[in-house]
Amino acid sequence: MDELDNKDDTRKEQTFAMTVGLNIPIPGVKGLSLDGQFMFERKNTKNRTFANENTFEARDLYNTATTYDANTGALTNNLPWGGILNVTNGNSQNYSIRGQINYDGVIDEIHQITALGWNGNP
Repeated sequence: MDELDNKDDTRKEQTFAMTVGLNIPIPGVKGLSLDGQFMFERKNTKNRTFANENTFEARDLYNTATTYDANTGALTNNLPWGGILNVTNGNSQNYSIRGQINYDGVIDEIHQITALGWNGNP
């Protein structure tokens, strides 16, 4: 339980997302239309982790960086004593564009045809 008391983790995240769609009937052709869609997303993240000098993580790193001189028998600490602070920032932007053509019609009042074709990023 002391490990949890000696460590601080913080995560902050901001996300913005927007989707815009459009449906346009084609004049002169009953049942034919064009669909378009655009999606945009932006995300910012910040992670902060602090492990003070009493955590296993900090003590292990300190001990790993300590060297021994066989000639003098001296131990040399190659890191200053203290905690470990890790901060990471991340930013991402994503977008998607899709175009689609639709046909929905009836032939001779007994046959219904529904078709679509699209072009977009997978």
